Order: sequence, then structure tokens, then C-alpha cells
Amino acid sequence: MCTTARLFQCARCFCQTLICRFCDRGNQYCSAACSSKARRDSHKRANRKYAQTRKGKHQNADRQRRYRQRQTQKVTDQGSTPKATLVSLPLLVSRPVLRPYLPDVAQSLNRVCHFCLTNISPLIRNGFLYRSTRHRPR
Repeated sequence: MCTTARLFQCARCFCQTLICRFCDRGNQYCSAACSSKARRDSHKRANRKYAQTRKGKHQNADRQRRYRQRQTQKVTDQGSTPKATLVSLPLLVSRPVLRPYLPDVAQSLNRVCHFCLTNISPLIRNGFLYRSTRHRPR
């Protein structure tokens, strides 16, 4: 039996994604890779914003001071590492093998959940499923 699904656009890469109602937890991203990259970008923005504050500048100055103190204690040199040699690899496939089958593959993937690969119904939602009864605060 086919389950209902929600169609959404990934908040990071903007690809359209289908998700069945069992996998749907309010997802915004098409995959774990997009989710982790978005998280990393958000963390970088937060770090940059913190570094511009007075406290962040003082923390950075203290960290740099400790680093310079550690560097003065190093008195020996380890030497240089050997250079890596360049290797030329042959091209194994000159043209895409799946090109003639691409329309069939794309059409078959349209009716499955992109997370658990279960079949979904042809009727697709754009919004979330809501509870039939609302919980009211007491």
C-alpha cells in the first residue's frame, strides 16, 4: 500500500525532495550531508559574530598569547618531509553509461521516499500533516 508523502525544497541545495509521512519529522534538508553542511555554515557564522565582540577579541588575544609562549619552547627542527610523486591515472569511463536509462530511472524515483525508498501515493502534499485534535493548555 502506498503512503502519503510531502514534497519540499531543500533549504541548502534547493533540490526537490519527497519524504513519506513515516520519515517526515519536519525535515528541511534533502540528506544528512546537506544538514551537516548547513550546521557547519551556521556554526561558522556564529563564531564570526562572536569574534567581533569585545569578549571574543580578548579570548582570541589570550589564545594567541598562549600559542606564542608554546612556540618559544620549541628549539629543534624536525626536517622536511619527502615530496609526493605525481601519478597519472587512466580515464576508465569516457562517457556516462546510464545516459540512455536516465529518463526511466528518474521516473521510477519520483514515486519513492528519498529517505527510506518506500512507494508513495501519486497524491503529494506540500504542507505538513496536522493532528486532528488540538491540545489546549489547561
